[in-house]
Amino acid sequence: SGLQGGHRMYAEYPRRFHAAAKRADAGCTVLCGRIGGDWLGRMVAETPRIVDSFDGMVCHPYAGTAEGSLAMVRRLQFAMAGLGFVKPIYITEFNFFGGKWQDDKPGDVLQREMAGRIRAGAPLMAKVSDSVSWWNATFKTHRHGLLRDEDVCLRPLLQFWEFGKVTGRLTPGGGPVKAISAATVPNWCFRANASQKT
Repeated sequence: SGLQGGHRMYAEYPRRFHAAAKRADAGCTVLCGRIGGDWLGRMVAETPRIVDSFDGMVCHPYAGTAEGSLAMVRRLQFAMAGLGFVKPIYITEFNFFGGKWQDDKPGDVLQREMAGRIRAGAPLMAKVSDSVSWWNATFKTHRHGLLRDEDVCLRPLLQFWEFGKVTGRLTPGGGPVKAISAATVPNWCFRANASQKT
């Protein structure tokens, strides 16, 4: 793949995809994926016109705090400016517990922490990106998801409601799913349909 082949091979992806995508839909947005190291700098140094092959940059600002995530986005902004171009940044993944995959505290404690970090961090992300997406809507732990996947249902966590307050997109009485009481589940859950489980 391009990622295994280094920055020169990766550069072929936006170059070829941009032309094909714009032929299919001239108004579409083509993004340069999240790439590590100094691949962006190397690509631009060797082929300055590569910046014409994408409309924006992807960023995944995983950090333990809102300030840490903002700093990661700022570094990308400064990197682009240092290379002589400026593109919009699209945060296609973010989460304030990056790197920690197990619940090391009670679920209610983790949920309160996550809700607090969303309250502080999501507005900061919105200031530096026109598009901000949570890493994963559902997860088996209380740490990463907005909905806890309990097999028989998707249970809304505190961070779900906080994310809803911040974005104005998820409310107790509506949103992408409806709250129902299931006979086989003791509390209120969010029933999954096919589109929400994928």
